[in-house]
Amino acid sequence: MSQPRNEYWVGNIYNFRSIEDVKVKNGKIKPNHIFRGGFFFNKGEEDIKKLNSEKGICSLVDLRSSDEVPSGFGEMVNKCGVNFYNAPLIPFWRSIFYMIFRVPFKVMVHCAYLILSAILTLRFHLFVGAMKSTSTSLPLGWYYPVIYHYGQKELYGLFKFIAQHSDKPFIFYCSFGKDRTGLIGCMLEMLLGASLDECITDYKLSDRSLKDHLIVAKDHFKTFGGDEKGIDLAKTDSKLLIDFEHFIKKKYGTIDNYLVKFVGLTQQDIETIRTNCLLRTE
Repeated sequence: MSQPRNEYWVGNIYNFRSIEDVKVKNGKIKPNHIFRGGFFFNKGEEDIKKLNSEKGICSLVDLRSSDEVPSGFGEMVNKCGVNFYNAPLIPFWRSIFYMIFRVPFKVMVHCAYLILSAILTLRFHLFVGAMKSTSTSLPLGWYYPVIYHYGQKELYGLFKFIAQHSDKPFIFYCSFGKDRTGLIGCMLEMLLGASLDECITDYKLSDRSLKDHLIVAKDHFKTFGGDEKGIDLAKTDSKLLIDFEHFIKKKYGTIDNYLVKFVGLTQQDIETIRTNCLLRTE
């Protein structure tokens, strides 16, 4: 994969780029057609209008949880003439189930302490709210795999939306455009014919794109564990994508089988996305 020509700063949207330079089999990804980014600083209508007028983006796929999306955001996007779909990728209760079986013991002890403290202070609702907020941002090896293990409903909705709207340019994003965006980017790039190495190269570009925002990113991520500065969680971890590929190869064989048998797409959905997003070679 060459160094991308399409890294932009559009309004307050950063870590923003086209994925057209990701190399795929049997063709190329259409230029300026699929974008990814981070919406942590977005100010609303002005940014949406810039995405539409400057980049021709007609659809937004929002991967943030409900507590990260401003109230009325979807309605505002629609008023700008842009399609909107919110797919909060890590459902709260399924995250709790996953955590019980996968999170290291010391984290379980910490969570038990939070529960006990909440009960003793009669503020259990605050604990639940905090856990809902935290469930999308805990360290990769603990929580993000819940997306491809248990997120069938969310993945089905977002890929169906992409199949229906990918005839025109679109963007998918989370808060920092790094991990949730990176995992969905990997799925989409594999669907289009990219190798794991190409997906990882694209994913790790976020380290460079977020370099100027590391102070904000590390302050955000240090809340959820890791080193005392939060820097380790503010950087990419290719293990996320490596583990995903290992999972689908072991259980499903191919990305197409995963998307059909687990997610619930039809082969026609997959071919529609490919037709809309690729410049094919004979």
